[in-house]
Amino acid sequence: MEDYHSLQIKRADTFAKRFIGLMFRRSIHNSGLLLSPCNSVHMFFMRFPIDVVFVDQVGRIIFCIKELKPWRVSPIVKNSYYVLEMPCGSIERFNLHEGKRIVIPKDKKDFFVTLKSENNENHLQVL
Repeated sequence: MEDYHSLQIKRADTFAKRFIGLMFRRSIHNSGLLLSPCNSVHMFFMRFPIDVVFVDQVGRIIFCIKELKPWRVSPIVKNSYYVLEMPCGSIERFNLHEGKRIVIPKDKKDFFVTLKSENNENHLQVL
């Protein structure tokens, strides 16, 4: 697991960006991807496992998968609107779990997840 305190998250909100996602990359050390709308992910052509967090439209985490391995497919998660794809260990590092609420910055192409409590509009807030 990488020793990081912050992740830069990029948005994938078009069909092409969601489909390609993290395919063909060699790693995502201090970064992640927010897919929307999305209720399932595939790991085809992936080279490394990731943590995956499914979030509904109001920001409630409804399902988490730790270390989803390459060449697997997640289940379809009913009521999921967002999916956060992050490096392995992120779910534990940022204390993300089902029922927790997050606030995703609106109209930002890139934003950050940090260990510090940030009220900045460029940071995802974990409530």
